[in-house]
Amino acid sequence: MYPVKITRLALALLFLSVIIIFLALLTSCSKYTLPKAEYQVNKAYLTYPPMVATKTRDWFPCIVNKNDTIITYVDSLIYIDCPSIINGTANEYISNDTVYINKIVTQNKVVKVPHYIPIKTITVVQKIEDSAKIFQLNDALLTSFYETSKANDSIEKLEAKVAKKNKYLLYLLIALLASVGVNYIQFKRK
Repeated sequence: MYPVKITRLALALLFLSVIIIFLALLTSCSKYTLPKAEYQVNKAYLTYPPMVATKTRDWFPCIVNKNDTIITYVDSLIYIDCPSIINGTANEYISNDTVYINKIVTQNKVVKVPHYIPIKTITVVQKIEDSAKIFQLNDALLTSFYETSKANDSIEKLEAKVAKKNKYLLYLLIALLASVGVNYIQFKRK
């Protein structure tokens, strides 16, 4: 037996352990999974909510889907103060466009005359939708589309495989029938 040098053995073990550690780090550093991402988002939300709010607003802004303007007319009842014509004549009030202050009797009562005025009301309705919800729905739609296309591809592959096997089984059945026919003919001759 040859004597083993301890320094060479220690150096080889050190080199082997460095390689194992390097490979372990290389294979474990690319594992960014959904739970890890969710944990980090929750931690960021709990620590810095304003930053998370601005980032999500920038990434997923709200979208105005529909503007709708509704115009309605409502009659409003107002009362107009008019002087009473008890002490005066009707010609004083309707004859001229100008009214003389000395002819108006201030002792008369004031009559409140109802008058309807239409009031125009404009209501603007906006339907705002969250683009994060739209993004999630589109993502779910694309995921289901890809899963359906994968399933259709696998179905087509299986159908082609079955058709190929059926073709071979047909050839084997024809060969078996031909063999049975030849054997029957040979058996009849004897």
